[in-house]
Amino acid sequence: MSNKSYIGAIQHILLFSGCILLCSPLNAAEITDVPDAADFVQIGKQRVMDPFDIYVHTTFKLENSSGIISRESTLEENCSVANPRACTPKDELKWTRSSQILNVGVETGLYRDLALVLDFDVTLGNTLEFDYATGVDASSSSIDNGDANTALFSHDYLAYHKGIKGLNLGLRYGPLNDERDPSKPMWVLSFIWKTPFLSTTYDPVDEASKANPGPVGDGIHRLTFGTAFSKRLGYFGDMLLEQKNLYRRGYLEPYVAMNYALPIADDSKALTPNKPSTSDEFRRSPSHEINLKGGLEVIASEDIRYGRKISFDFGVDTTYYTEGRNLSVMSNPLKELTYTEQFLRIAGVIGANLQLAPYFRLKTGLHFGAQTPFFVTYEDVGIDGANGTPDGQVLPNDPNDKLNPYFCMNDETDICYEKNLAASYDQVGFRFRNTSTNFFRWFISLLLTF
Repeated sequence: MSNKSYIGAIQHILLFSGCILLCSPLNAAEITDVPDAADFVQIGKQRVMDPFDIYVHTTFKLENSSGIISRESTLEENCSVANPRACTPKDELKWTRSSQILNVGVETGLYRDLALVLDFDVTLGNTLEFDYATGVDASSSSIDNGDANTALFSHDYLAYHKGIKGLNLGLRYGPLNDERDPSKPMWVLSFIWKTPFLSTTYDPVDEASKANPGPVGDGIHRLTFGTAFSKRLGYFGDMLLEQKNLYRRGYLEPYVAMNYALPIADDSKALTPNKPSTSDEFRRSPSHEINLKGGLEVIASEDIRYGRKISFDFGVDTTYYTEGRNLSVMSNPLKELTYTEQFLRIAGVIGANLQLAPYFRLKTGLHFGAQTPFFVTYEDVGIDGANGTPDGQVLPNDPNDKLNPYFCMNDETDICYEKNLAASYDQVGFRFRNTSTNFFRWFISLLLTF
């Protein structure tokens, strides 16, 4: 063997060995980064084998949110079922929620850009607190007038939860990869099965306090289908003639992602009002969720030879929630799942990703945003003419109508009967509405790659 051949063989062996120890697929945007297996990695002009990738991660999230609970006022002129827009809500309570969540998971490559995902959330603490809204006291409140016997619930109500949320399993697959074909974008398809396994379902009838924390499960499977695109742009290495830039793939990477979550009640874990039934057409699932996010990752520094990367993320994250029967902000004090109106949650995102070694990544970021106002007590009273001829109204003693048992005051065991309320809080003119909601979330994530 000639000296050149010998040296070339040694170079290939060292490059291959270095790739096994150091290579990690950090060239994609974080949102389209999928661990792979039995694949190749391009380092400069060398194409070497990348036999196997596995990510182990843990993320801590701290979220604080606040809002106002208002209530429709029948004192407004023309307020009626036929004209609900005239029933202007008046502030009643303010609320704050603080939660601390730890996510632990693993993602492993199976073949090429196909990966298996496994993770779970542990809620370390979730505190919900109420108080009178500004300018409201016992003399003007329709919720707590100072008399415990007639108050719907205490104005300073507090609830506390903690526990495991559930186990998530899924697959992620990248049918397109711009590292292999620069003319194409990165494209990732995902299916995540968010299960209620490992969790305990919380029934709002039960107490949830510091002394006796409530669990955080809801007994719902969520089948989440998603897709994401990104494309590395702005490669200036040849133009700037800087050797260090030859080992980066560009400076900018725009991305967009969309996910849809289909809720399905678990037969053994879900609460009865969420379970579908042919004998009870008033049962409803929780909200369906559609998430859309987009943004730009700015790669400040990168060297794919040594697995180093520093980038910053700027984006928008929006989630649309359909109508549904949910564990809402009012479920704890009202002791029931409430049927909520559709709403939109919008957040700005600022993040930073740091990888100074190929096997270690640190991410941190902020989400800050708001929600559109929506009714949190939104049940239909029943079905007009379900057993006969419709007459334009649903009445308790009309044999032609069918009453919704989840409409407060249609069941003699509900809180409206218990408190002897003059009208149901599900009735137009008396409904509760969540307004002025703002939230802030900070997260930090440690990810080890092998």
